[in-house]
Amino acid sequence: MQFKTKPFDHQADYFDAYKRKVFFANFCEQGTGKSHMELGHAAYLFKEGLIDCMLIIAPNEVHANWIEQEIPKHLSVDPEKYVSATFRSSMRKKEELRLMEVIQNDDPTILKIVAINIEGVIWPKADAVIKHLLKHFEVLCVIDESTRIANPTSKVTKRILKFAPKFKARRIATGTPFDRKPLSAWSQFQFLSPGIFDMPYIAFRATYAIMKEKVVRTKSGGEAIMKFPVGYRRLDQMSEIVAQYSYRVLKQDCLDLPDKVYKLLELDMSPTQKRMYTAMRDELVYMFSGGLVSAGSVLEQLLHL
Repeated sequence: MQFKTKPFDHQADYFDAYKRKVFFANFCEQGTGKSHMELGHAAYLFKEGLIDCMLIIAPNEVHANWIEQEIPKHLSVDPEKYVSATFRSSMRKKEELRLMEVIQNDDPTILKIVAINIEGVIWPKADAVIKHLLKHFEVLCVIDESTRIANPTSKVTKRILKFAPKFKARRIATGTPFDRKPLSAWSQFQFLSPGIFDMPYIAFRATYAIMKEKVVRTKSGGEAIMKFPVGYRRLDQMSEIVAQYSYRVLKQDCLDLPDKVYKLLELDMSPTQKRMYTAMRDELVYMFSGGLVSAGSVLEQLLHL
């Protein structure tokens, strides 16, 4: 495959070894170019006719960065052969129309790409978008910063795991796969395939953690007995299982990487921030919960801005 941007050695190795995998985990360290690697797989699967849609689930605004920065820069698909849109909790009319254009595009020769912030998957509108994609397309789903689904009891994790078997292909990506919490591996690999660990969470926890009961206060003021991990065991066994379905490389091992890798991340101000910013810019004064703030000079105004 002709890459839009030349891959580093470890990126090329990842592509060659795992491009046809139905599910896989990318645990490369931050700064090693995981986005490039996953977009390489997406382009390959699309050109092979295995998928015609890519769903990216990532932390808020990181998901928009995929659409605005990473895909135009790295996706090895002709610009006229893909369409993309970002789902936000509150979208302007233009953004909503763009999203509808993408998800209603039924041309199988066009790759449809949608990015949803991970916190938003439990919202009815996002839920409807995902269901529509699954109904009409063959979808590759990539979860960026997959430690966000480490808690198997959270609403977000439960919703994503419910959708997981319906995706044609699945990828998770994070530079800190277990974040010093081995039990967080279960839901991440459950998304990839329930057969990897082949046991429910309670059994997984009993297998790999040493649990201790503690008395805790409830929100209602009462007490309850809960179990907490105080140690771990059989981690070598867990590592052997994880290694079969994941790829990891550290920056120090990537000899062809530049000294620093920069990423541009655009963030929107909240409505309250915009209102206060505009008031200070135009009127040299703004109100907030703590009182009135005013600027007596241009320099003071710039500091507030």
